[in-house]
Amino acid sequence: GEVIFTGIVRDISSRKAMERDLADQKERLRRGQEFANIGTWEWTIATGELVWSERIPPLFGYPEGELATSYANFLGAIHPEDRQRVEDAVAACLAQDTPYHIEHRVVWPDGTSRWLLEQGAVIRDSQGEAHQMLGVVQDIDDRKRAELALAEREDTLEEAQALAHIGNWKADLMTGEVAWSDEIFRIFGYEPGAFSPTLEAFYAAVHPDDRQWLKREEVATGEGGRNEAVHRIVRPDGAVRHVHEVAEPEWDDAGNVVRLVGTVQDITERVEAQARLALFEQLFEASDQAIGVTDAQGV
Repeated sequence: GEVIFTGIVRDISSRKAMERDLADQKERLRRGQEFANIGTWEWTIATGELVWSERIPPLFGYPEGELATSYANFLGAIHPEDRQRVEDAVAACLAQDTPYHIEHRVVWPDGTSRWLLEQGAVIRDSQGEAHQMLGVVQDIDDRKRAELALAEREDTLEEAQALAHIGNWKADLMTGEVAWSDEIFRIFGYEPGAFSPTLEAFYAAVHPDDRQWLKREEVATGEGGRNEAVHRIVRPDGAVRHVHEVAEPEWDDAGNVVRLVGTVQDITERVEAQARLALFEQLFEASDQAIGVTDAQGV
């Protein structure tokens, strides 16, 4: 009737060390996601189960743990104008392995909207069927709004250039690379982006009678600074236009001219108006002279 106890004592130091390492890695991942304002998610296709990291709810405007993890809640948080794009992107990724890379807005509970970047990929089984989808979500609101503001300013500049018939350009003298704004293409009689601009293409458009002295003006720009010139160009249809060109050099630290920047403005109407005015003045002057001669002969 004696009671005997037996037991086993096992050394679990290695396991506990691994658990500590895993906990440390999870904490580093959590801090990294918090610092980068990024969250991760995993979606099991067959069951619809969705798992996301604790950073996802704050990206949707909720405190951590206050947004139930579900695909419906995910779609419900997306801005109505962007929702279909997101669903189409997910479908394309599942069906065609199209990279899931999309920027969209979410609407927070307080009504404000934020821009997010989502990226993901599909994991398939041995038969090629979509089994799971993994992805990340990152807050890009500051960067996206800056891009949109810049695009709006560029659109405004483009409209202003079109109204004033003025375009801007730059030429890298080290690489030979030349960039034109859309309006310069139009001034020269081309559709914007019709070809890659070069210095040779520019000079080919300059009226042959103006080409040599304009090249000398370019040299003077490099030597002395800002320069202005009025010259003619010939469009592909043979039409001759008058343009006012302004050029300024940019130097490197050693004092070498490395690029030229400037503007081209179509001033044809102004030049033609000035020519008509000069003609009228000549006619008036000739008329006055004729009247004076007649009066003198009458006397």
